[in-house]
Order: sequence, then structure tokens, then C-alpha cells
Amino acid sequence: MQSSDLTTYYRTISAIGKIVIADKKAKGERMHLAPLGWLNARDELGRSIIVPDPARYELVQEAKRLHEQGMSIRKICKVMEQEGLRSKRGKIVSPMAMWSALEGR
Repeated sequence: MQSSDLTTYYRTISAIGKIVIADKKAKGERMHLAPLGWLNARDELGRSIIVPDPARYELVQEAKRLHEQGMSIRKICKVMEQEGLRSKRGKIVSPMAMWSALEGR
């Protein structure tokens, strides 16, 4: 295969990938891992969606309420650690991960 053939191949693959991603977004499908407090799931049509995580959702909502009241992210992490909030891998939630969860990223 020549260099120009590879370039054409990679451009074609890229274009197909962009079309697939745009199609999924247009259908409202989620493209990444669910944020803290949520789980990835599939709806009845097989589309990727997120649903509340029964083990973490309420704790994340409480963390959001504390943040709205003006508590710092570090303090929220300490409070949530005492409440038992852990990441999906069972680790203590870092301030950066907590900030992402609170900002809805």
C-alpha cells in the first residue's frame, strides 16, 4: 500500500467515524462514561443512556447542595468521604473529580 492510499484510507475512516458520532448525538445517545452519581445503561431501543446510580446519586446531590451553600470543594470531599461516597473504582473522590461531578461534566 502506498502512502497516498493510506492517507485516503485514514481520511475515509475518520469521515465515517464523524458521521457515526453525529448520528448518535442527534439521537441523544451518550458518548462517554457516565459522571459520578450516574451509570451507563441502554434503553429499550439499545441506545446508550445514563441512569442514576442507586449507591451514589443521593450523595452527589447532597454534595451539590453543599456547594450551592458556598462550601469549598475540598471540604465537600471530606464530608462526602465521611458519608461513604467512593468513586466507581472504590477510591476516595478527589477534588478534581468532585468538581467535575458538581459542574455536570
